[in-house]
Amino acid sequence: GVEIEVRRRIQVIKARREVIVAASSINSPKVLMLSGIGPAQHLREYGIPVIADRPGVGRNLQDHMELYIQQESTQPITLNSVLNPFSKALIGAQWLFFKSGLGATNHFEAAA
Repeated sequence: GVEIEVRRRIQVIKARREVIVAASSINSPKVLMLSGIGPAQHLREYGIPVIADRPGVGRNLQDHMELYIQQESTQPITLNSVLNPFSKALIGAQWLFFKSGLGATNHFEAAA
């Protein structure tokens, strides 16, 4: 389970199975380490009681820089013409049955 603070009151939420921490690539390790889960020696350096020695927490973080550029077009070459329910249904069916078409891409296929 987890222990949270709401309006200055501590609440315990129990879990029957595992708890998934999804707080971004930076904040997930931070939350785990502040909770005592992480490299034991590192936690002790900051006076955090060790609950579980997990040396991999906070390791191998990588940044994936992205830049999106949007531009107005004077030609009818955008995806706007397919943003209606009928076209979306066709795109979905093409992907579902053939694993191809507009539904099989993230539309950002150029990278530097």
